[in-house]
Amino acid sequence: LILNISSHLTSDIAHIVILKHISALARSLCDAIKLILMWILGKAFYFTAVLPVLAEAWHPGLLGSWLMIPAIFAVVWGMLMFKNGVFMPIRYMKCDDGVHRLQEFKLEQDAMVEAEEEETTCLDDPFFMEVFRSKKLKKVAQRALRKVQAKRLFKG
Repeated sequence: LILNISSHLTSDIAHIVILKHISALARSLCDAIKLILMWILGKAFYFTAVLPVLAEAWHPGLLGSWLMIPAIFAVVWGMLMFKNGVFMPIRYMKCDDGVHRLQEFKLEQDAMVEAEEEETTCLDDPFFMEVFRSKKLKKVAQRALRKVQAKRLFKG
């Protein structure tokens, strides 16, 4: 019980410290990858009989360990959807050499639209800057805000 509480406490402290340097979104993505990695390592330790304390046995049956495999694919698919901005990030497409292969598909935008979206979703606004505790991130974001404001001044 004490080990469980202390591990949760240290994990929460680590999350707070990490949030000073990376965004909450990046930390959430790391947590998803960490879950997958922990499951794979637990099964690998079980099958190789290495570190039996960390090993997780394979549970057969309808609600067994195999249920994690589609969950892993769902997490990876969701991350690819977020990264590429499309619902079908992997497609079976014809390559330039005429062979059909699975390829990663990305939403292609021209530079003007991409810059416009970056401006509208940018966290350089002083309202959002209070969230960042890292002085380095604040300086970088404030420089980017000044550049955007200068561009708007010259356009108008």
